[in-house]
Amino acid sequence: MDNKESKIAFVSNEELEERIQLVMRQTDYTQDVAREKLTACNYDAIKCIKLYMGITEKKAPAQVSLNQQIYRQLRNQLGAVALPEPP
Repeated sequence: MDNKESKIAFVSNEELEERIQLVMRQTDYTQDVAREKLTACNYDAIKCIKLYMGITEKKAPAQVSLNQQIYRQLRNQLGAVALPEPP
C-alpha cells in the first residue's frame, strides 16, 4: 500500500467550508466541483489549486555519493585525454 494513500484527513465542517471557499476564489470551480477536488486531494487546498494551475511538484535530485562524484570526474578527465584529435 502506498504511503500517500494510507493518510487519513479529519476536517471539521467549518474548516472544510473555508477550504472550499478558498479553492473557489482561486479557481473557477463551483462549490460541488471544489468539494470533489478537495476530497481527491485529501482536503489539501494548496495541492488542489496547484493541480488546477498545472503546477507539478519538483522531485528531489538523486543523491550522489562522494565516490560516484570522484569516479565521474576521473572518467571525464581520462576520456578527454585519451581521445585523439582528428587529422
